[in-house]
Amino acid sequence: MSGSSVYGSAPTFSLYSGTGPTAGFYVYDTSATYGSDGSSVIDPATLRLGGTINWSSVLTNTTNVTSSPYSISYSSGLTLGNSTYTLVAGNAASWSITKAPLGISNSTAIYVGSTTIGSNNGTYTLTGLVASDSGATVSSATINDANVSGANKFSGVTLSDGHESNYSLNASANTTLGTDTSNIVHLAQVDLIITGATTLNSVYTGNAKTNTWLTPVGLLGSDTVTGMNGLATRTTVGSSTDSLSAATGTGLANYNISYSNGSLHVTPASLTITANNQTRLYGGVNPTYTETISGFMNGENSSVVSGVPTATSTATSATDVGSVVITASNSGLSAANYNFNTLVDGILTIDSLPVPIVAPITTTETTQANVSTQLVSTMTVPPALTPPITSNTPPLKVTYSPSSDPTQGGSVTFGLNIIDTGIKLPSTGNNND
Repeated sequence: MSGSSVYGSAPTFSLYSGTGPTAGFYVYDTSATYGSDGSSVIDPATLRLGGTINWSSVLTNTTNVTSSPYSISYSSGLTLGNSTYTLVAGNAASWSITKAPLGISNSTAIYVGSTTIGSNNGTYTLTGLVASDSGATVSSATINDANVSGANKFSGVTLSDGHESNYSLNASANTTLGTDTSNIVHLAQVDLIITGATTLNSVYTGNAKTNTWLTPVGLLGSDTVTGMNGLATRTTVGSSTDSLSAATGTGLANYNISYSNGSLHVTPASLTITANNQTRLYGGVNPTYTETISGFMNGENSSVVSGVPTATSTATSATDVGSVVITASNSGLSAANYNFNTLVDGILTIDSLPVPIVAPITTTETTQANVSTQLVSTMTVPPALTPPITSNTPPLKVTYSPSSDPTQGGSVTFGLNIIDTGIKLPSTGNNND
């Protein structure tokens, strides 16, 4: 035979129940004939029973459900006053301990992104704890839905004393509080702050720029933020502030969302000012220095620049042949979306003057004036073949015969002035004067 009791209630076993033996006990009359089951109901007074029954298993109000069912049989303790009878243990009985109902409620829990909520998440009320479990509290609990909109009941609970397996929760949500059938949970939204980024150095490109946002503070589980309205957008240099609202993503209905606006700062792009290389002859006037501007964005050009770029150098007409730095300058230049912080200098190359070569002269006169009138043709030597002429260059001397006529006799050597716009060589020599 078998029986059961609810956890928290101590089962009571007796030898007789109603009109027949219980718990596997059989009473035998050694001189009588019995039924097919070998049992016979005998008046306890006839048996003159005494003593205290000891069962094979001791079941109390704290016996756990997890080991149920239990096998119960007579062990010892009874005595028979009537020697006509002999008392022996019969077949064992099966005894089950069933779970006690447990009511649970929590109306102040908040969303945690999971179906498991902790002991400190809201306030729990337990109804139906029995025996030594009366002081137990909730260590954790599981709910039917992680989302605020879907959660309405508990599907499991873990008790601080570990005896949760001895209890059963109402399978359906039950908002009646204070009973062992209560089962209600209410989740509130959790706070979420979405902050716009402070983008300080987004360099101008000529294209529109849109601000971003920082990783939200308080986002839980697998929830995401994928977009929102009101992010600052601008194309030109300057600053714009967000006006954030209406975030989109997954799981955001579980949050009480607040926004902290950020800002977008577009900074100037850098243009390069390059002084153009120039060349002139020694002693000449400096050319007009020019500059080239490069680095424009998105197809723009120098039309967006105000002012005329001007470069400078230290060269004068007296500066010796060689190279002089042309210093690039951004003075007087401006542009709405650019700066001119990159300057590249150029080079002024000063070349030597060409040297005239005077052709030979034949004359019957020996006067310097007549000789001078015969300087009718010149030949120019390329500058690359001509040493630079400076104040230290020796005088050019020309030797010639005034006449091929031997009667004129001798020759004259004298210095000639080279006629040009630069240095004049000193005149020396003898013209027979």
